[in-house]
Formats: sequence, structure tokens, C-alpha cells
Amino acid sequence: SGITKIINPSISEKNFQKIEAISKKFSCIYSAYGLHPLNADEFSKDSLIRIESYIKYNKKAIAIGEIGLDFKY
Repeated sequence: SGITKIINPSISEKNFQKIEAISKKFSCIYSAYGLHPLNADEFSKDSLIRIESYIKYNKKAIAIGEIGLDFKY
């Protein structure tokens, strides 16, 4: 099918470690760190510090943010 790379977005801060581990395990998977709008209550200044740390130390972190194209509401 020609797919060579995948971006794995986080939707919650509790997923940050999991998506990092997946990106390190598979060469074709990259990480995006962010919070889904439904998880906005998790957001804090400490969240930004943790995201900055993941972006700085994970060479496969390529994006910050979660697009959240939900049409449920």
C-alpha cells in the first residue's frame, strides 16, 4: 500500500510513555504529544514541561498537539 511512516498521537498525558515506547520499538512509528479536547481537564503547566521533555529526548517525537476531529458532539 506504500505506507512507510505512521504518526501515533496521544490523547491523554497518561499515554505519553506508551506512545514513546511504541515509537522506539518500531522504526516506522513516530510520536505526537498532546491532549484531546475531552481530556483538557488534565492540562497544566506541568503537562507542558513533560511534553517539552518528551520532545527534547525522544528523537522520534515529531509533533505537539492532537487534532481532535470528533463529530460526536
